[in-house]
Amino acid sequence: MGLNRSTFENPIPNSYQNIAKAHNELGEPVALPRGYQTMPEMAASGLWISTGDFTKLLLNLIETDNSSSSNYLSYNSINEMINQHKNSKHGLGPYIAFHEGHTKVMHYGSNESYKAIFTLFWEEGKGYVVFTNGSNGTKFIDELKPVFRQHLGIDEKKNED
Repeated sequence: MGLNRSTFENPIPNSYQNIAKAHNELGEPVALPRGYQTMPEMAASGLWISTGDFTKLLLNLIETDNSSSSNYLSYNSINEMINQHKNSKHGLGPYIAFHEGHTKVMHYGSNESYKAIFTLFWEEGKGYVVFTNGSNGTKFIDELKPVFRQHLGIDEKKNED
């Protein structure tokens, strides 16, 4: 897929450059001396990925769903990801919401110093990815969501997050 800014390596190799430095709620650097937080969980918190690489991954999911073929994930796996499972509002991972025939696929990521969200408006093939490196990142994300929806031409009443 051409993901060249993604790794599960822990700790991050010294060859990696431009790592998002962690900040607390006052905007002060934390996780010193290295400046970035690492978590022991490889699956839940172990992926280091740029917004560009993450967007490529999401676009691959949409393209696979539209064509029923992929070199990376099966159509059935993607179908499980974007459809609610029995007695749940989640697919295989993300939160799934339906409104008037439209599907919204989304997931928040959060730990002490990093906050993130991706939201896909599935049928429209549109969405956004935001990664922050501060404890107050959720506030910033909440400020951006209406701007993104307006820019994408998404009806806020039908697709509120």
